Amino acid sequence: MPFINDTTDISNPRTIDKERGITLRDVTPLWPGMKPRFVLEWGDQEIPFGGEREAENIEGTQNFNAIWTITYITLPEGFEHPKEELFQVISEALDTYGYFYRREFVGNVTVGFDDNVFDNEMPVHWMEEIAQ
Repeated sequence: MPFINDTTDISNPRTIDKERGITLRDVTPLWPGMKPRFVLEWGDQEIPFGGEREAENIEGTQNFNAIWTITYITLPEGFEHPKEELFQVISEALDTYGYFYRREFVGNVTVGFDDNVFDNEMPVHWMEEIAQ
């Protein structure tokens, strides 16, 4: 079963793959200019990741193509899945996620990963990110 967006509980929207036991949550602070942040819940492990999203308008529509660049991933101790599988899962989840759990506004989704994605640090606090 592929990922689906579950917005039945508006206070807890998520992108889920029930068969694999994987959930994507958008944890981006609601502050102008914040870079997207997510938590991928895979079984009993949480994997914070984030980066940047660019939008390319699709001419003649109100839709856009989403281009994601994931700049950091923080792996929990004991994470045993291959990195290629993790990249694939994140790409699938973001493709379904679209834009804030709504895929109908998004044409194509492209996901890229920074060369140092596992070495780059997650921003410690959102106020530090705003100050940059």
